[in-house]
Amino acid sequence: MKIKKENKFEVNKNHYIEWGKSTWNNGADLSIRNKILNKKGKYNRISSSEISWNDFNNMIIQSIKKSKFSDIELKEILFELIKNMKND
Repeated sequence: MKIKKENKFEVNKNHYIEWGKSTWNNGADLSIRNKILNKKGKYNRISSSEISWNDFNNMIIQSIKKSKFSDIELKEILFELIKNMKND
């Protein structure tokens, strides 16, 4: 997965969320990865899943529809949505 530094969020020392060009389709698709490093600080393929942006969006929408988020999580999501909406 090809990423730029600004497309990386550090959750903690060994855990990142990354957005970038997918490892499939010659990088034509946007993807997101939950990157977890092993105890030696090296990339851990088993624990670092990459999914397409379209699948990620569908997972979020379906999780909301199936009431998988708590009220607190939904409030946090709603707050971030409002905060990030562009006033066109």
